[in-house]
Amino acid sequence: MATYNRISARRGQDVNLDATFYLGGQPADPYAIYRVEIFRGSVASENIVDVITISAPDSSEYPSPLIRQPDSDAGDAICPTPMGGACEDVTGGTDSDEGRFRLVWTVPDDAVVPDVYFDVWYFYSSDPGGALSASTDELLNKCNRFWVYPEGWYVDGGLSTVNFGFEPLNIKFNKPERKPLEVGIMPLPLYDYDYNLVAPLIPYLVSTISIWTDSGEPVISNAPCTIGTRQGAFRSNPWVIKYMINTCNFFNGTYRYRVQVALPDGTTRVSGDFFFTVS
Repeated sequence: MATYNRISARRGQDVNLDATFYLGGQPADPYAIYRVEIFRGSVASENIVDVITISAPDSSEYPSPLIRQPDSDAGDAICPTPMGGACEDVTGGTDSDEGRFRLVWTVPDDAVVPDVYFDVWYFYSSDPGGALSASTDELLNKCNRFWVYPEGWYVDGGLSTVNFGFEPLNIKFNKPERKPLEVGIMPLPLYDYDYNLVAPLIPYLVSTISIWTDSGEPVISNAPCTIGTRQGAFRSNPWVIKYMINTCNFFNGTYRYRVQVALPDGTTRVSGDFFFTVS
């Protein structure tokens, strides 16, 4: 059975619902994660799909059925060679699993799709004293979302060609930043595309990025990217292509890049040349 992420969950398959807890800006474990509730469409009692109860914090099984996760960016946290300035001392991510949890949820075979689902995590920040079930009024909660699509089948009738436009969302990086470079991916024509044709494609898109110096020397070739959502109310073009940039691995200067998207039918869409600077 395949396992998917938040942007591409499938009916009848497992989806990784990752959540990182922060205290004062640093990853930290709450006293206890109590339960996770899954909703479809909106967070309302009539839309609840599943309730996952977490084992007690004093149990040897805690946080089952949750799984602890190391920092996925830890391997890119430290510059492999000094590039000068403050970057020499940057530690960035960590391989610690502090505050990082994953719920592997099996999407029901009869789930309504395509639709947006919500996972609401309930937790205690500190020991409430006594039985946890008697102190539910002290629970904190955080709501996340994910998208569920039909099973792995995608059917192309061959009549329409799907086209995408690309919009660079990052132009300048300052050392010692580590942040995603994002490129908006926009179905065309922007305000008149067939949503029912394009939306089922999103989980199947495979995106990569290539980066060159301003003088054309290759820096990164066909590195894998991820698909995410765009911040803000962009209902007609809500998706972005994301690639983590660790500025410690770049000299100061201007860089040229392109992103490429592979579709299920074997065709590709490639952006024009975009630029960003590191200083």
